[in-house]
Parts: sequence; structure tokens; C-alpha cells
Amino acid sequence: MLGTVLAHDRALAPSPRRTAVLGQIPLLVLMVVYTVVGLLLLFAA
Repeated sequence: MLGTVLAHDRALAPSPRRTAVLGQIPLLVLMVVYTVVGLLLLFAA
């Protein structure tokens, strides 16, 4: 987990704050959708 946090901070360092946050929104939405679909499949079985 620590490695993920450090890699995240390092990846965001060279870009402006607003650009970095806006660039992560589509991936965030995708991960939430994958999680919800996965949970629905898990509980439907």
C-alpha cells in the first residue's frame, strides 16, 4: 500500500494540481463502476 501511495505522489509531482485531478476523474469513475458491477455479480450468485 505504501508503494502505491508513493507512486501516486511521484506521478502527480510534475503536473499542475488541477490538471492532475481532472485527469484522474475518468479512471476514478471506471474503478467505481467496476467495483459496483463486481459486487452485484458477487451477491447475485
